[in-house]
Amino acid sequence: IMQDITIGSGAIFTVDGDSDIVKIQGSWTNEGTFRNGNSTVIFEGSSSQSLSSGGTSSGKHFYNLELNKDVATSDVNLTNYSVYVENDVLLKKGTLNAGSRDITVGGDWRNTGAEFNGGSGQISFIGSETDTLVSGGSAFYDLTLSTSTGSVRVLDNARIENDFLINSGTFYLDDDTLSIG
Repeated sequence: IMQDITIGSGAIFTVDGDSDIVKIQGSWTNEGTFRNGNSTVIFEGSSSQSLSSGGTSSGKHFYNLELNKDVATSDVNLTNYSVYVENDVLLKKGTLNAGSRDITVGGDWRNTGAEFNGGSGQISFIGSETDTLVSGGSAFYDLTLSTSTGSVRVLDNARIENDFLINSGTFYLDDDTLSIG
C-alpha cells in the first residue's frame, strides 16, 4: 500500500505481473511513464484523492482501475488529464468525480456500490469483445461506443444526461431501460 505516487518527468514506473495489484491511499500523478503490466491500480483509504494520469498517450494507461474506498463518501477526483483504461473500470465504494475529464474504457464498466459523477466528461467504450456496463444508478454525461468488432451489454437501467453516440459496434439493452437527456 502506497500513499502518494508521483512519476516524475523522464521516470518510469513498471509493474511486471498480470495479477499484480498497486494499492494507493494518496494521490496519483504521472508526468513520466507508467508501464502497467496488465495490473490493477486500486484507490482506497478514507481521504480524498486526486488522479492526474498525465494524459491518454502510451505510458499513461491503466490496465484495470478500481475504486474501493473505506468510506462511501470518500472521493477520487480526476485532475488535469483524461484517463485511459485498457481493460476494466471497477467502482465498488466511494465516489469518482470526472469533472470535465473523459474516460476511455477497453473492457467493462462495473459500478457495484460506488457513486460516479460524470461532470461534463465522456465515457468511451473501445473494446473488441463483449463488454458489460453496470451503471449502479449513476448517470453518464456523454457515452460513446467505438468498438469496431465489439459490443457493450447493459446489465442495469442506465441514464445518459447529454449525448449518446454509436460510432461502431453493437449496444445491447436487453430488459433494462436507457434514458437519454
